[in-house]
Amino acid sequence: MSIIITLSYVLFNLVGKQIYLFEKENITEMQYNLFNTTIINDIEASHNFNVEENQLILEYYDDRIINYKIEENYVLRKNKVKTDTFKIGVVDVKHIKNNELNQTFQLNIKLLKDTIHANYFLNKNISNVINNISFNED
Repeated sequence: MSIIITLSYVLFNLVGKQIYLFEKENITEMQYNLFNTTIINDIEASHNFNVEENQLILEYYDDRIINYKIEENYVLRKNKVKTDTFKIGVVDVKHIKNNELNQTFQLNIKLLKDTIHANYFLNKNISNVINNISFNED
């Protein structure tokens, strides 16, 4: 009888650990996917940008400003109303300035046991074209 109880406890403990690891991986992937979708949408809707050391500042026609501050273990997204925290590990931040209108904001993100090289293309001409089409501006 005690052998059955011991085996049941060990099996229950192993299943519990596997579920915990599965949940942890899913939360990590969800944080990255949420961050990636949010920053892409913010970049596409912006009309101007500035890149400073470990920061991306996006400006909008309605005078909103969204500031992304990159830290080692998280990314903060701030606007006037609220601050969002994305718990993702950032290994390296690079700002590649092709010219004044075209720039690349590159993040090397640690995800699970791998590193992702995420490139976000900042193009003032494209944002102006998109905004002109969306808002019928001349």
